[in-house]
Amino acid sequence: MTDPHRHAWRPLFLILCHAVGAVLFASWLWAPTRALWDALDMSVFLRLNGILRAGRAWQVIFAIGNWRPFDLFTGCLMLGVVSHWLLAERRAHVRERLANFLAFTIVAAAVVYGIEKAEGVIGYRRPSPTKILRDAVRLSHEVTWITVKDTSPYSFPADHAFVLMITILFLWAYAGWRRGAIAAAVFVPFMAPRLVAGAHWLTDVAIGSTVLILVFAGWWFGSPLHSLACRAADAVVRRLPGLAWLESQPHSQQDEDL
Repeated sequence: MTDPHRHAWRPLFLILCHAVGAVLFASWLWAPTRALWDALDMSVFLRLNGILRAGRAWQVIFAIGNWRPFDLFTGCLMLGVVSHWLLAERRAHVRERLANFLAFTIVAAAVVYGIEKAEGVIGYRRPSPTKILRDAVRLSHEVTWITVKDTSPYSFPADHAFVLMITILFLWAYAGWRRGAIAAAVFVPFMAPRLVAGAHWLTDVAIGSTVLILVFAGWWFGSPLHSLACRAADAVVRRLPGLAWLESQPHSQQDEDL
């Protein structure tokens, strides 16, 4: 698919993304609406965490879902979906697609790194539910044979959810709505274990991660950042050995149908 986002500035899109993000974030900061968000946070957590009281099987399932090696599995799955798109349809597009993916990934990784550093610099501490509620089921206490992430002193925003959401954004924007919808159906459930275990509140995702996605999307698709980053990535990709051979390989009808 030819990249539909080659442009310089799209001010309306850029402003709209920031406006929606600002309204969403303001609703979390403003006391009257913050009370509603806090009530929703508490209600959702109590219901989700209550699943862990239903039996040992649920505890093991969600403990594995919050185990670091499982994050590696999720990453491999995401890479597999992206790799299928890179090699699908016309092989002649592989260089352009690889450059887009490389540029997008590097900038997104810089954002994640910036979030982690900002948490320490700003000093804002929003403890996870398990840090506050004594009656919460602590998976790390129930399933002790693996290391389970069920707590965080800096739960806002949810960086794990941000990575999943930005992968969905990439596939939706570059690989088409079908692959984007499949990615959403596959990856959205991977956000649930952190919420069930109490490592994050709902608004860590619904507000924190979503606002970051809106700001990122606004600058990536509404400014020259996309063109500049992809041009730099293309200069690297074109030097990869074996790329010319890969671009010359035939493609299947099955690839075109996806």
